[in-house]
Amino acid sequence: MRTYEKVEIEAEFQEPGGWTNFLQAHLRPNVPVKQHAPAGTYLVVIQFFISKDGSVDGIIPLTNFGYGMEEEVMRVIRKSPKWQPATQNGRPVKAYRKQPITFVVSKKN
Repeated sequence: MRTYEKVEIEAEFQEPGGWTNFLQAHLRPNVPVKQHAPAGTYLVVIQFFISKDGSVDGIIPLTNFGYGMEEEVMRVIRKSPKWQPATQNGRPVKAYRKQPITFVVSKKN
């Protein structure tokens, strides 16, 4: 089965409040702090795809900062309900998405 990176119509998250609100509601931003990550800003990127039936699958990290950050974002993405799949030539298709999430770990006083 072909997986598209560019499509005519992108997959769309259908839940009230949108994808950003879903992520914010379920993400635990203190995970790297609890794992003793050094102070800094970490841009975690996770790739996944939306299948033709709208389910989320193929979740893999594209970064490797550790301290539980990639695992936390993947945990939240796995919780996602079905999406409206992407379409190409009027048909639903499997399409990749990349999700960046920024974790900020502050210096301890």
